Amino acid sequence: MHRQKTLGILILVALAIVTCSSVHSSESQQPIYELKDYGGGHLLTHFNSKPSKITLPRICNNPLVFELGRENKHLKEIQAQTTKSSITFLAKPLTNYEIIEASDFINNVIRSLCAQDPSGLSYKKKLEILRQKISEVSAELESGFDESLAYNKRLLTEAYCALLPIKFNIKMDYPSETNADYKIFAGRKFGVKCTIHNFGRENIIKPNVRLSVPDEWTCELDASPSLIANLSPGKSAEFTYNIKAPRNSLYRPRVFPIIGELSFEHNGAQIKLNYPFEVQLVDPFTARQKIVKATPEKVLAKIELENAFPKQRMENVTISPFLPVNLSLNQEKKTISFYQKASFYVTYIRPKGDELRQRSTWISISVDEHPVRLRTVAEVVLPLGTTSEARGLWMNKCDDGLSEPKIIGETPCRQTMPNPLSPTRYLYFGVSDNMPVSGKTYIIVDYYDGTQGSFSLQYDSTANTEPFNGAYKDAGKTVRLMGSGIWKRETFVLEDAMFAGRQNCNSDFRLVVHDGDLAVKQIAVSKFPVTTD
Repeated sequence: MHRQKTLGILILVALAIVTCSSVHSSESQQPIYELKDYGGGHLLTHFNSKPSKITLPRICNNPLVFELGRENKHLKEIQAQTTKSSITFLAKPLTNYEIIEASDFINNVIRSLCAQDPSGLSYKKKLEILRQKISEVSAELESGFDESLAYNKRLLTEAYCALLPIKFNIKMDYPSETNADYKIFAGRKFGVKCTIHNFGRENIIKPNVRLSVPDEWTCELDASPSLIANLSPGKSAEFTYNIKAPRNSLYRPRVFPIIGELSFEHNGAQIKLNYPFEVQLVDPFTARQKIVKATPEKVLAKIELENAFPKQRMENVTISPFLPVNLSLNQEKKTISFYQKASFYVTYIRPKGDELRQRSTWISISVDEHPVRLRTVAEVVLPLGTTSEARGLWMNKCDDGLSEPKIIGETPCRQTMPNPLSPTRYLYFGVSDNMPVSGKTYIIVDYYDGTQGSFSLQYDSTANTEPFNGAYKDAGKTVRLMGSGIWKRETFVLEDAMFAGRQNCNSDFRLVVHDGDLAVKQIAVSKFPVTTD
């Protein structure tokens, strides 16, 4: 089947001979976008990783702005704000846009897809040519879907709406900060406002908007005009839908496509235009935890919530802790409601006399059907004789941090090996992001005092004045090895741990062995105060 060259192909060919470009920068001189003139229009490339409001000089009389997708093909028309001297629109992160004069766009579609010379054609003749071609392409698509043909139909329909002109706009309240258009959270209804503007001089018959949402989502018409038979020139029609996402799941994607379909009749032809956009599922609020006070038996923590959706009141937020064996928790509140910010306290209680072990818990803070999980590792132990990894704490193998398994007496452990890069030997460790960094952190080392020598500890800290911006701050204690032949325990107290993984191999702290080798049977990281045996 013969296919006409699409306008998208013409755009790509034109871009290949671009000779003029201008780069615009922010106050910090970082490029925000690049604008290229390809003769028949302009291509704008947005460089920012977050949405940006872009204002340009009005580069043509009646500009159309299209968001471009794969192969620079049109995804949708962007409803830009225009004045006599400027054009303004919100650009998505790392996205391309085409800006073209409406008459040029219409003529290019007629020339490339309808095989007609638009020169000298009247307004009504252009409409007739586009309408006939839309009917032909629609009939071909009924016999089987073809991606190239479907894209051609989109261009034809966009040109038809631009010629009338009809503007179709979809808007939600909360723009996303990622490549998605908008953000919502699961379990609550969000309004989608769909607006049809008739800026032309002809009546539009039976205008309607329908939304297609993912499976398991709900979509219902909240408010609309009574059944519209006719949208006269200069008038607008608004349709508001409510969409609701089901309970958030870790196994589902976080960005979902939604398609708004505009349909209307004009001069006996049925016109349909799809407007795709994406909605991101995000947490309704952020949850942060700060350690306020710690004793050997209890750790008091303050949990702060900050609303990510202005004007959305978080009603009856439930607080549900899930605890491991041998760790209990007291909570100040069971439910909470707030607009902007809220806070509450929890107390982690350690059984007296119990040995060091992993003590992790997570608190589910739920609103509607959306849970926000705040996981805390209050204390975790890594027995190095049997493994090099535990939930919340692990050993990293680095070029300058080598070790091997050993058995000393009847005790399994790990012992340092020669460092090929320097005389000093290291053992590197990483800590889970669920370990709170506020308050004091205690690192407990069970080591074998087998030979003469010494070791110390360096950790990733907030002290920017320390070496490598605090990534290798010394814990302030050097442990002397006396060769007693017994197992000992040493506790390092860290006042300003950051644990951002800035040491070698993305590690958070390391043992520094200054003389000879060091055998270690266990490492523990705890928020409970621990004293040396």
